[in-house]
Parts: sequence; structure tokens; C-alpha cells
Amino acid sequence: MATHPHQYPTLSLIDRAAGMPPTCFADDPAAPRLELRARKLLADYWSGTAWLTGMVSEVALCIVREILACERIALSDTGIPAPVAGVLIPGPAPVTDGAEANLAIHVGVAP
Repeated sequence: MATHPHQYPTLSLIDRAAGMPPTCFADDPAAPRLELRARKLLADYWSGTAWLTGMVSEVALCIVREILACERIALSDTGIPAPVAGVLIPGPAPVTDGAEANLAIHVGVAP
């Protein structure tokens, strides 16, 4: 069952990255923890304009995806349960209704 993009917006954006194989982080049982981690990783590895331009270097995207993939495996191996369903994760800054559906990451070098 596919997760609604508003539930885990950062993971959904990473999952939909153009030109990359799908990761399905937003549908993972550990998605609540991965969403929080993804936000931290984006702040560390992506340009501050990534959310405005949709442009992310391929290297930066791959680094974030690889770290999240390793952490997903670690969470599943340790049997740590995901937080209780229905617990709200604080969202990023508000965006216009439906804007998340129009966000896309384009892998490549920014002009």
C-alpha cells in the first residue's frame, strides 16, 4: 500500500527522484524514523536551494539514499519497532496545497 506523500514528504521526494531506481522509503515500516533522519541528512548534504530549484547533485542524492538504506537495514535487523501509528512528525515549512505533488528532484549538475 503506497503512503500518501504528505505523511512522509522528505522520503516521498527521495523516492520519486528522477532517473534513479525507486527506494520505497516512505512505505517502509521504519518510515517515521527514516523521515526524521532524512531531514537531517538533507540539511547536511544538499544545497539550501534544493527545495526551491529541485536540483540536487547525483552524488549528494546517492549519499543520502545509501545512508538511509543502511539505516533501514539496521532498524529492521534490530527489531526496533517504529513509533506508534498516528504520531505526528513535525512537517517542513508550509507549502501551498498540492505543491508537494509538483516537487521533483532532477539529478545532475546545477547550471
